[in-house]
Order: sequence, then structure tokens, then C-alpha cells
Amino acid sequence: MHRSDGEPYPLTEAQAGLWYAQRLDPDNPAFNTAHALWIEGDLDVAAFARAADRAAAEAEALALRMDDSEAVPRQWVDDACRPAIERVDLSTRDDPDAVAREIMRGDRLTPIDPTRERLARQCLLMLGPKRFVWYLRVHHFATDGYGMALFGERVAELYASTEGGAPLAPLAQVLDEDAAYRQSERRGRDAAYWRETMAEAPPPTGLEAGPETAADDCRRLIRPIDTTLREGLLALAESLGQPWPDVLTALTAEYCRRHADAAETVIGVPCMGRLGSASARVPASSSAAVVTVAIAASSCAATSAGSVPGGACTGRWSTCSRFTGRCAWRGCEPAWRSSAPARSTT
Repeated sequence: MHRSDGEPYPLTEAQAGLWYAQRLDPDNPAFNTAHALWIEGDLDVAAFARAADRAAAEAEALALRMDDSEAVPRQWVDDACRPAIERVDLSTRDDPDAVAREIMRGDRLTPIDPTRERLARQCLLMLGPKRFVWYLRVHHFATDGYGMALFGERVAELYASTEGGAPLAPLAQVLDEDAAYRQSERRGRDAAYWRETMAEAPPPTGLEAGPETAADDCRRLIRPIDTTLREGLLALAESLGQPWPDVLTALTAEYCRRHADAAETVIGVPCMGRLGSASARVPASSSAAVVTVAIAASSCAATSAGSVPGGACTGRWSTCSRFTGRCAWRGCEPAWRSSAPARSTT
């Protein structure tokens, strides 16, 4: 399916889910995602800017425009929306680091109207002679964290060599794959599976009882783990035959459930479905999903590490369906359920 510049086409299913979620809460900037790379040392600013701009020219999704004036929302690639890198000199400020963080935070927390504003922005914040921050902010309509990583790797490749290697793959490959899935029998089977699996799933809640909506920001706190807790976590993971991050996720889920005094709780677990897909080489919003997992009190068991959902820790994600985020838990108890809200199959 050839897509010429400026030709409108439908949203992918992943984008459609994001579209309606954003329209229901247009002042929420939660769908903005951003990366900041702090650079210390010699940097050829002109060469870096050329690399960043060339990569932006290859990443077609970063130049998407959207419109909802017709019966269904549409999108198209608009060269005028490509995020050319901005150079911002903060070297004369009293505290350039603090100013840079405030600039990035303010931009990330500013809601974007996809029908009026650019979906992506990149800046090179110059803090001093050998100190820089490369800031990239993209709305999830255009790409996700994986796509931003692809973009970052491409910029580094272009900066390191004028040859640059193979360019990023075209967006049309992702669109073709999405269109084929929509017309396949597999989509119907996936939709039926998820409607049945999540038929009795509880609504999302916060750390207090009752339903909760998504926050527009998150808090980050870094604390070292003491030796006893670390060794206990690793021992528990080994006894269950699971990697420690999976066990820690289960512990977090049980903590949330107990804090809310609920029979079940729902947590979101990022699940990548790009392996074997065209999107593995395309920065785009297509196949990654935040898969929801419901954990019930009945699946909990006391372990040597404390009262944790021991039975729930016996499963591990196994991606089965690239688009729906469909997954299986091997050896887990029936209390576990999972869904892929980022792709609508209703």
C-alpha cells in the first residue's frame, strides 16, 4: 500500500484506542512521552543537529497530522510538522540544569491537541561548553518508548558516520500490516477471546477503595534496596523459577490490592509485540500495549519473603498476538486475567 505525502489514511487500531482516550480527557498530558539524554564531553553541535534532522526526516510518524472533521479521524504525513531540532542556549543562566529540567517538565506536561499541534519536538539544551541535554518529546499517537529508542539509535548512527547505514523503515509497512490484521479472521478470534477473558474484570482502582482515573504525571523515587530484602527477593524468584522483575511486579500488585482492601486489583504491565513485525524497525504507534492484569486475593500465599501472591508469581508473559498484546501465563492460577486496552477489538 503506497502512501504519498499528504494522503489521508485511517488510524491504526492502537492509535484509535489512544484517540478516544485522549478525546475523553483532552487536558490530560499523560500520552506525552519524553526522553532526555544528558551529554558530557565534546559534541559537534552542527553535526549532531544534522543527524537529528535527518533521522526526523526518516521517521515519518513524527510528522503526522490528524483531523476529525470527517466521520472517522484521519491522519497524514506533513513535512511542515517534522520536528527540526531546536538549539537552546542556557549556559549563561545561574542554574542551567534546573532551568533545563523545568523546560522539559513544562513541555511534557502541556496537553497536545493532535488536530492543531505538532506531535513531536526535539531540543538540544546547551548547558555549558561541554554539557548538553538532548530532549525528545513525542505524543503516543506518533510512537512509543521503543520507537523513541529506535530514533535515538538512528541519530547516534548518523552522528558517528556520514554514511549512516540503512534508514528507518517506512511507515507504510506498519499501516499495511495493521490493515491486513483488521481484515483477518485472527482479529475476530482475538476479540472474542478478550471479551470472554475480561468479562468479569474489576474496574481500575488507586491505592484507595473505589474507581480511579489515570493521573497526568507520575512520581519517581529512587531508594537503594537493603541486602536482606535483595537476597530475599532473589531467593524467592529462584524458588519460583521466575526472573526477579516478574516477582517484584507480583509483589507490587499484592501491595496495591491490600492497600485498597479489595478482593481484586488491576495493574498495567508493558508488553511489546514488535518481534517478527514490520514495526520492529519503524518508530510508530502500532503494537506495544499496556496489558492489564487482574490479581485476586485467592491466589495469594505466604512465602519466606512475606505474604505475597506466590501462586501469581508462577507465570511469565509469553507474547502470542502482535497486535492485541495477547499473552499467556504459564503455570499460573486462574485468578490471573490479562487484557490489551491499547488496541480496541470490540
